[in-house]
Amino acid sequence: MRLRVLGCFIAIVGTVCADRLPLVWPTPNRAFLEGKPYEDYIQPTRSGRIESGLYGCTRNGGHRFHEGIDLKSIERDRAGRSMDPVFAAVPGRIAYVNRVAGNSSYGIYVVLEHEYEDVTFYTLYSHLRSVDPQIKTGLYIEQGAVVGVLGATAGGYTIPESRAHLHFELGLQLNSEFGWWYDQQGYGSKNHHGDWSGINLVGWDPLKFYRLALRGQIDGPRDFLLRQPKALTVRVDYPGVPDFIRRNQGLVTRTAGNKRRGWEIDFSPYGLPLRWREAPESAFAEQTSKIAVVDYDPDLAFKLCRDLLDRRGGGAVPGKDLRRSLELLFGP
Repeated sequence: MRLRVLGCFIAIVGTVCADRLPLVWPTPNRAFLEGKPYEDYIQPTRSGRIESGLYGCTRNGGHRFHEGIDLKSIERDRAGRSMDPVFAAVPGRIAYVNRVAGNSSYGIYVVLEHEYEDVTFYTLYSHLRSVDPQIKTGLYIEQGAVVGVLGATAGGYTIPESRAHLHFELGLQLNSEFGWWYDQQGYGSKNHHGDWSGINLVGWDPLKFYRLALRGQIDGPRDFLLRQPKALTVRVDYPGVPDFIRRNQGLVTRTAGNKRRGWEIDFSPYGLPLRWREAPESAFAEQTSKIAVVDYDPDLAFKLCRDLLDRRGGGAVPGKDLRRSLELLFGP
């Protein structure tokens, strides 16, 4: 169901109202909302570098991508265990609940799905200590509803209780029928999470999104995505309508009077599909392959933590991460 609401930015205590997407901060810590430094609300990794808890190429010397932000615990019991409630940032449908910590590097996590301005996006809440008993898949909840308790759960590695945090993501799901792709990869392990595996999710910077929302500069995700800088443009020979487009009509520019043969897609420096344009027959006059990189910014397209493009000759071709995203968007 499309959200049709008059929204307020709710800062746990007090509100700033506007005709925009309802939005709350996902933990009780008000430090970000009060303009305090990162150290007051971001949880770094064991490196101690505060940047390691931020979005982007922030880990392993810039070689590892962090898809969201890590928000520290401020409420603990007498034993030192985190007790912060975690709130739904946006009204939406509970799309997935993983209650088995060992099944994912996210640990115990919940995904909400949201629709606004013809964009379908998700919020993800991970490393939870527990999920609220009332949280059930398919249930619609309002912004500010308690999703669970902040924790330190994870599969495959250990987060000490002293670094308990909420890993919080906003982003786009690449394909709503992810299973077919996963089954073809031969990973040798079960896909426990269906369409809500992290492989199928691409996040954007939550802090940047919240800052723009607080200033009243965006109404919601469509405004945000259409304003993001382009790292590269890919043209794909595919006359059909991808599943992604059916769920994100707000990101598409139609070409009046020309029959569509394919699509041109702008990607962010971290591989987020931003803007889609219908490409007519004439655009493919000199294109000899299904996929072509038609433009890129050399200062943005070659991030250390994302293999979006590989240099070849005097140009570039899709790298491993971009090829995987295009497979999920258009099929192998």
